[in-house]
Parts: sequence; C-alpha cells; structure tokens
Amino acid sequence: MIAIILAAGKSERLKPLTKDVPKTLLKVNGRAILERIFENIHEFVDKIYIVTGFAAEKIEKELNSLKKRYDKEIITVYNPQYASKNNCYSVLVGLQQLRESPDDILLINGDDVFTREIIEKLLREAKSKPRSILVIDNVKELGEEEMKVLLNNNKIVKISKKIDPKKAFGEFIGISIIRKKDLERVIKALEYISEHHPNLYYEDAYQRMIDQGFVFDYVTTDGAFWNEIDTLEDLFFTERALGKLEKF
Repeated sequence: MIAIILAAGKSERLKPLTKDVPKTLLKVNGRAILERIFENIHEFVDKIYIVTGFAAEKIEKELNSLKKRYDKEIITVYNPQYASKNNCYSVLVGLQQLRESPDDILLINGDDVFTREIIEKLLREAKSKPRSILVIDNVKELGEEEMKVLLNNNKIVKISKKIDPKKAFGEFIGISIIRKKDLERVIKALEYISEHHPNLYYEDAYQRMIDQGFVFDYVTTDGAFWNEIDTLEDLFFTERALGKLEKF
C-alpha cells in the first residue's frame, strides 16, 4: 500500500500560527501533525507521497528529518495551483503519480491527528471489504461544519457538509483507501470537479461517483480519538485530549 498525505493548503483560520508555516507542521504537544501521521502509518505502507503547495520548502526540510527516522521512500509532489483550487486538485495531482502503481492507496488529510488504533482497524477490516473505503466517525456530535455522511440501507448515499446533522450517520474523517481497481474512476471524477468546480472538495468527487452508481465501503471509528485541526480551539482541544491519552 502507498500513502498520500495532503499538505498543500494555506490555513487562514489558524493565523498567525500558519502565517509562514503549513498547517501540517504545527506542533501538537511538541510533535508536528505530519510527524504524528508518519508515526501511525509508516509500518503499514511501502511509500509515502506528500502533496505540497504553500511553504513547500518547509515541509521538505521537515521530511529530511523524518527520512532519517523512518525507513521509507518519501516523495513530494508539488501542487502549483494550491492557492486557486481546493483540495480536489491536490488529490488529483497525487493520484496521477500512481497510475502505473499496482498498489492500493491510503489517502490522508494532512491536518488530521488520529490514533494508530484507527489505522489498524481500517486495515484489518479492509481485508474483508473489497471496495474503496471511507473512515467515518460514528460517535461525534455533529454540527453544520462537519463533512457528514448519509446512509440508506447501510450504504453511503451522500457525503456533504450540507447534510442535516440530525439525519447524518457520522462524519467522514479525511482518511480513505482507494483501491487500485477504482483509481481511474476516482481520477476521472476529480478531473471533472477540478475543471468545472475548482473550489469544491475531493469529497464532491466521491459524491459524483456515488451519484453515478459507485458504492463505497466504510469503517467506523467507534470512539477512537481523532480530530481535524482547523482552528485554535481544535488545536487546544487536541492537545488536551492527547495529553490524557498519552499519559498511559
């Protein structure tokens, strides 16, 4: 399996912390988000691709240190349109590098902080789930901002922030497995969104596939800790939560 970590975007809501620093390099209890992702996935993947954009040179510098610590091939892919297109284009840029690869792909948002438990459960259940897989938080209380998932007959029928929180099954946490057999279909959907709706998310490409009859499998977090770092409140909450977990 090959991992792709999305780390191209510029975070406005976390300024001044992200004025000159990519969000993925923000430290959570003394360790960069990117380092935490590496720690939780390096044993399970053969290569790690990082899609960079804003302040890419700072990520390259951090990777020099990570390469010494983890015995993995690490490849950076630069997204030249990180400032003008949403993350759908970053995913497209990353996936296009893997068209000739025979491997499945583990796709991770670069601002996700999560426990190893989530990756272990995903990969364990992936052995019996042949389709591409989304990881869904089925416990968290939902609001308007979350990327919510709606089920019908235990099948994902919608993924959107616009779903009524009361009707949603849970939140897509920004971790998915793209099966090799589905890669070209995902790329085609991303190409369409990037060309016609460049400000949308890669989840909108997933939705386009669903609307065309594609079926995603899913795995639930069942309360295992994770959080997306979008605001200072997210950062402080994550530090407090991990501080408690990492004492044991």
